[in-house]
Amino acid sequence: MLDLGGIFAAPSAPPQHAPFGFSTRFESFDGTEDDDGTTHSDTLRAWPGLSAGVVALAALPFFPATAGANTIRSITSVGQTVEITVNSGAGFDVRDELVVMIIGDQQFTTSRSPDDGSLNELTFILTLDEWNQLATGDPVIVQFGEDDDNPHNFGTLDKSLLNK
Repeated sequence: MLDLGGIFAAPSAPPQHAPFGFSTRFESFDGTEDDDGTTHSDTLRAWPGLSAGVVALAALPFFPATAGANTIRSITSVGQTVEITVNSGAGFDVRDELVVMIIGDQQFTTSRSPDDGSLNELTFILTLDEWNQLATGDPVIVQFGEDDDNPHNFGTLDKSLLNK
């Protein structure tokens, strides 16, 4: 039974041709009774595919979020700096808080968004001295502020990818 803003709806008997055993017909029960004690029941016609859409939305939490994959897209030297570009399938929130890249025990806060305004990509700028202090295998994390409860994990740094 679904609660649709105070109206409770239950799937009606599915027709033989209904995909996954669901029809696009629902009956609503408003809980009121006639003088003879029968409960009000009105048949609602939904748009085609509504039932399948409701079922698909209900099942979303059970499927892995492959769209949320985090990757280090590139590591390039630009003059006296090294730019590390990261990409998150889930995207980076827009917050009134400093975005921080943590590699090993070091934190970096100089970053920029791409020219196209994508919320899925950030580029962090490190000095050559900062880059030289990092080691292959250091964990790479991007978070907002000091105490982000949902940091983006990018695996480990591979310094051999510089300019590749």
